[in-house]
Amino acid sequence: MTAIATAQVVTAGETTATAVVEDAIAAAHRPDSASSMIAVTDERARFQAAASDRRARRGIRRSVLDGVPIVWKDLFDVQGTVTTRGSASHQHDEPAAVDSELVRRAHDSGLVTVGKTNLSEFAFSGLGINTCFGTPANPVDPALIPGGSSSGSAVAVARGTVALAVGTDTSGSVRVPAALCGIVGFRASPGRYGPHDFAPLSPTLDSIGLFATTVADIAALDGVLIPATHRAMYSLGRVADDTQCVADKTQRAADDIQRAADDTQRVVAGTTAGIRRCPPPRFVVPTGEWTEDLAAPVADAFATTLAQMRTAGADIEVRPIPSLDAAQRLMDEHGTIVGAEAYRLHSYRLTSTMPIEAATRRRLHANVHTADTIGPVYAAMPGLRAEFAAELGNAVLLCPTVRCLPPRIADLQTDPDRYDSANSAVLRTTMVLSYLGSCGISVPTPSRAPGRGVLLSLPAGGDDALLAAAAWSEEVLRPGPDR
Repeated sequence: MTAIATAQVVTAGETTATAVVEDAIAAAHRPDSASSMIAVTDERARFQAAASDRRARRGIRRSVLDGVPIVWKDLFDVQGTVTTRGSASHQHDEPAAVDSELVRRAHDSGLVTVGKTNLSEFAFSGLGINTCFGTPANPVDPALIPGGSSSGSAVAVARGTVALAVGTDTSGSVRVPAALCGIVGFRASPGRYGPHDFAPLSPTLDSIGLFATTVADIAALDGVLIPATHRAMYSLGRVADDTQCVADKTQRAADDIQRAADDTQRVVAGTTAGIRRCPPPRFVVPTGEWTEDLAAPVADAFATTLAQMRTAGADIEVRPIPSLDAAQRLMDEHGTIVGAEAYRLHSYRLTSTMPIEAATRRRLHANVHTADTIGPVYAAMPGLRAEFAAELGNAVLLCPTVRCLPPRIADLQTDPDRYDSANSAVLRTTMVLSYLGSCGISVPTPSRAPGRGVLLSLPAGGDDALLAAAAWSEEVLRPGPDR
C-alpha cells in the first residue's frame, strides 16, 4: 500500500496507525529483512503510532502522512540508536543523544520512525554491498546488487517493509538503487530540506534523497520535509510553459497537504486529473555516452520509453549537452570531488586499527593524490552549472539512470578489479549530474526490471517542476490498459 493510501485508511478509521506500524515492525524483523535493517526502533515506533491514533480520535492530523511508517539511512541520528555509517568501526559507538533535524521534522509531522537502514560503508559505493551488516537482497533478483549506497532504504521500500524511506545521494546513492530495485528515487537539490546534519561523505555534493513506489508519495513526503522558509528559495523561475500547469497543481497539492489532511482524496484525485489534462513536459535527450554507451536491454527499454512518451505527446529533442561532456572530461582527467573529499574525511582510517572493508580501503588508496589534481574540477564547477542550466533552457534532461545491467554480487566479491569497475560504471551518469548540481528522479519503466529506470534531471532549484514532470512520466509509463 502506498503512503498516501495508508494515511487515507488511517484517517478514515478503517485501520489504526498502531496496526500499520505493527505490520511494519514485524516485516522489519523478518529474517529476510535482516540485511536491509541495521536497527528496528520498536518502542519508539509504537509510542509514535499510539500518539497518532490519539490524534486521529480527536480529528487532529499533523500532516497527510500522520501515522505512516518511515525508515532512515544509518547516516542520520535517531535518538537512542548508534549511527553506524554502515561500518564495523562505528558499530559500538555511543547511541545518539538527539534526533537529526530532519528526523525531528518528520516526527513533528506525524511520521513514525520504524528503524534505520543498511548502506555501503560510509556511503562510499554505488553497489550497495556491505560485508559487516550483510548486503540487502535486491527484491527483483537477490543474486544481483541492490545498488547503493542507500541500499537498505531502497530494499525496505521495494519489499514493502515501509512505504517511505530517506537516504542520501552524493554520486547517485538514491537514484541508482531506485533504478536497480524498480522503485522511485528522488535526489533533492542540496539544501532543499535545510542544513545537512547527517554523517557526510562529500560536503560539496551530498544531498538528501527519498524513496517510494510512486511519485505522489515522493511529493507528499517532500512537502512534509521541506521547511516553509526554504520553499521560496527553491522555486524555479524559468519553469517550462508546457509544464507550468502541472507544476502549479503540484504546488497547490503540497500546500493542501500541509493545511488539511481530510482533503487528501480530493488533492490526489485533482492532481492526477490535472496531470492528464495539462500539456506534457519538454525533454532533452543528450547525445553521446549518456544514451549511446548502454547495455542492449537498457537501450531497448529506453527506446520503448521514448516511444511511449512521444505517443503521449511529449516534445523530445535529441541533441548534445556540451556541459555534460566537459564535466565528464574534467573528472576523467583530474579525479572526482567525491573521491577527494572522502579521502580528506577518512584517510586516517588507512593507518588506524579500526576495521574497514577491503573495497573501501582500495577506493581511499585510489584517491591519495586526488587532492593534488582536483583544483580544476572545483574551479570549473560554477561555470559548468550555469552552462548546464542555459543549455537545457526550459526542458527536462532525460536519460537512463544506469547504463549497465546490475552485476551479480558473487562475481564482484571474488574479483576486486571487477568490483571497482562495476562501481564506476553504475555511477557514471548520476555522478556527473551531481557535479552539475542537478536534482534528479529515477522513475521505473513498465517492466520494473533491474537497471531499466529512466532519469529525469533539472538544474538545482527545479525540484517542483521536476516532480511534476516525473508525475506525468509515471502516468504515461504505468503498465496496463487503465494508465
